[in-house]
Amino acid sequence: MRQENETTILTCVSSLYREISTHKNRTGTLQPREFVAKLRQENDLFNNPQHQDAQEFLNFLLNQISDDLRRDEAENCEPKKKKQNNGNHEDSKTWIQNIFEGVLTSETQCLRCENTTRRDEKFLDLSLDIEQNSSLTHCLRSFSSRSLLNKGDKYECSECCCKQEAHKRMRIKELPVVLVLHMKRFKYVEKFREYRKLCYRVSFPFHLKVETIESAENGERDYHLFAVIVHIG
Repeated sequence: MRQENETTILTCVSSLYREISTHKNRTGTLQPREFVAKLRQENDLFNNPQHQDAQEFLNFLLNQISDDLRRDEAENCEPKKKKQNNGNHEDSKTWIQNIFEGVLTSETQCLRCENTTRRDEKFLDLSLDIEQNSSLTHCLRSFSSRSLLNKGDKYECSECCCKQEAHKRMRIKELPVVLVLHMKRFKYVEKFREYRKLCYRVSFPFHLKVETIESAENGERDYHLFAVIVHIG
């Protein structure tokens, strides 16, 4: 059971936004000391003065808030309902999932028997490979392009009962209300045996159309740019 008035990531974020919304001045700064202290307590990755990845921070924050919401729901639900669910609330959706969660479909097609297997997986953000002098639209197309599984990466085909060459690709099945896109600016270079930062220019529009598997029936989804995070250093 959670103690009354216990501080969590959720309560810290709530307090921070309350302080922002009730601030007397329309401009200025706030020092989120309570939130940062709780963040460092909950995750050792952020308990140091080093720079950290914004995507890792966002994913941790969204998942932690979702866990806090589910824990609150589990503690406040009726005993009968809790017994029916066996205390398992992992499948219940919170407002985090309602806003940020989408669904990808992983498709793998055996090149020998042409059997295709599909598996759905949820996402809170899409990580996109980038190329020199490319655009966000091009990166999204590349995300759903086919890749060849061969040599040491052959596919274990259930129909052929052995490893075969195959085509694999990820397709967007369901889009979230808010789409978070992460550009992968670090790439492992085998020659130097280290990760190198890719300082490529990637153009992005203020309005973006995104296709799904069912775009032919339901049309594309229109997104409007809300915010951009740029890490300098």
